Amino acid sequence: MAARSLTPLVLVLVVGCGSPGPDLHVVTGRVVFGDGRPVSAGVIEFAPPDGGPTARGRIGTDGRFTLMTGDRPGAVAGPHRIAVVQAVIAEGAAGHAGRHHAASVVHPRFAAFATSGLAREVAGGAANDFLIEVEPAAPAKGW
Repeated sequence: MAARSLTPLVLVLVVGCGSPGPDLHVVTGRVVFGDGRPVSAGVIEFAPPDGGPTARGRIGTDGRFTLMTGDRPGAVAGPHRIAVVQAVIAEGAAGHAGRHHAASVVHPRFAAFATSGLAREVAGGAANDFLIEVEPAAPAKGW
């Protein structure tokens, strides 16, 4: 009888002891090209170099983003490497897209942490609003 009465208490304690995860800090910003034009699509990712949780955010048409770690807003405090990823679909017109739209597409080197050269420090308890500057892709040749 005593074992039965303790079962609900044990379940409440086990369910209630779940960790909410690491402390996160709000991170917003804007991704732009060198001339100030906004990058109008894609995803930006912040990853701690020590392998902590990666934060991601969609880039809006105005270049603005807000980071999320999983389903929680923000990123962990500390240094982060940054990648800007875009999926470019030219619908069978690669030459046309390369000649006319390369200036609105981020150079592929920014899609990887190892080659982007981008990094920022996320501060705990402070405003983390970053301007991230990238270069456009080179126009396709031969089309």
